[in-house]
Amino acid sequence: MSMTTTPPGPTGDSAGNPNPYGPPSGNEPASTPAPPPYGQPAPGQPPVYGQPAPGQPPAYGQSVPGQPPYSQPTTYGQPYGSYQAAAPKTAGMAIASLVTSLVGLFCGITSFVGIILGFVSLSQIKKTGQKGQGMAIAGIVIGVFGAIFVIYNWVADPFDLRAAGDLAAVVELAR
Repeated sequence: MSMTTTPPGPTGDSAGNPNPYGPPSGNEPASTPAPPPYGQPAPGQPPVYGQPAPGQPPAYGQSVPGQPPYSQPTTYGQPYGSYQAAAPKTAGMAIASLVTSLVGLFCGITSFVGIILGFVSLSQIKKTGQKGQGMAIAGIVIGVFGAIFVIYNWVADPFDLRAAGDLAAVVELAR
C-alpha cells in the first residue's frame, strides 16, 4: 500500500487545517482592529500616565510620541568648557640654581655657579612672572653655605686642594 501525502498548499494542508502563514481565505471571521502604535493607548482607553490624550499637544518638557525625549536642560555659561590660561612655568634657571648649589655642597666650585644662577633667575622671574622664586632663593642660600665651606677649606689648608668644598673633608679637619 502506498501512502502519498500532498504537500500543504497556500491555504492549508491535506487534512483541511488552514495554513497560518498563507494568505487569509474569505471564510475567516472578521479580523480584530489593528493594535495601536507602540506606547499609545487603544482607542477608547485613557492615556498612559504622563502622556497627553490623543490629539493633544504634549505638555511642556514632554516629548512627542515617536520622537526621542528631550535632554536635560543645559546650564548657561561656558558651553564648551572655559578657556584657562596656561599656568606660568617654573623658571629653568631657578631649578639650575638649586641643583648646582646642592651639588656644590659636595663638589665645591658649583656653589658659586648656583649663587650666580639664583640672582639671574630672580631678575628673570620679576620680568616674566614665572614661578620658581623660592627655588632661586634656596639656590642662593645653599650656594652661600657651600661657598663658605669652600672658602673655609681653602683658608684652613690652601695647599690641600682635594678638600676644597668637600663636607667630609671639613668634618675631618675639624677633628
